[in-house]
Amino acid sequence: MLTISQILEERVSLFDYELIVGDDGKRSLAFGKFAGRAGLIDFLHGLGQRKYNDQTNNQLMQLLDDIMPLILGFSIWVYYMN
Repeated sequence: MLTISQILEERVSLFDYELIVGDDGKRSLAFGKFAGRAGLIDFLHGLGQRKYNDQTNNQLMQLLDDIMPLILGFSIWVYYMN
């Protein structure tokens, strides 16, 4: 993954697509309600892979073990409330 200094050195253009507006001031792009859910799933998948591959048992992983059921329960509750 590129760092900020590498991005600046390479003169990479970064776009925040949610801020692209037309002449009338309205957003030209909008992401649906599933974009956040897809991001959460991707985060949880990455966290699971890291946890599986990490051989050390540190305090952060213990905390995540404790709060993961709360995070998953809340995300399911939000899904059904929408």
